[in-house]
Amino acid sequence: MFRKLCNATVRQVALTIVFSAMAIGLATVAEAGEKKKFNYTKNARQTIVETKMAVGGIPERELVQGIYLDSCQSPDRDFEGMKERVYNQDENGAGGNGMHRGYSIDELKSGDQIFQRYEGTHKLVVKDGGAWEVTYQGKAEIIGGTGKYKNARGQLKYKGRFTADGMTEDDTGDIEY
Repeated sequence: MFRKLCNATVRQVALTIVFSAMAIGLATVAEAGEKKKFNYTKNARQTIVETKMAVGGIPERELVQGIYLDSCQSPDRDFEGMKERVYNQDENGAGGNGMHRGYSIDELKSGDQIFQRYEGTHKLVVKDGGAWEVTYQGKAEIIGGTGKYKNARGQLKYKGRFTADGMTEDDTGDIEY
């Protein structure tokens, strides 16, 4: 009798361990989330605030800090109509060329947000007649978000252009959430 009881208990423990392992495995798969490529285009910018200042008395050096709101279009319905709040800092050297870096918050139509940290370079070209163009490029890292993007991670590259008539920027990357 004691032996039958022990064998029954061992079987119950073994089954409990097997079912627990299966449940943990299913939970892990459910939390794995989604991984995909995405792209979007920025085509409008609103300046919320911008400050420019000379740096340490060095001629032709300028620091620009600003907060901007960019409108985005994407073939991916998750990113279509996204608004991006950009917290930017430019370090401009001679001729307006330099580096930029900052953070952005992508505000999706779903209400979720995606957080990015970015860094790149820019170049100013003044054309005959005074027309100007700033081209820029860089890389961004996705560092989290809210809702289903809470633990989002990823990388993207961007390339853009500013003129007196407006802006355009193309962003392409991978996101896992």
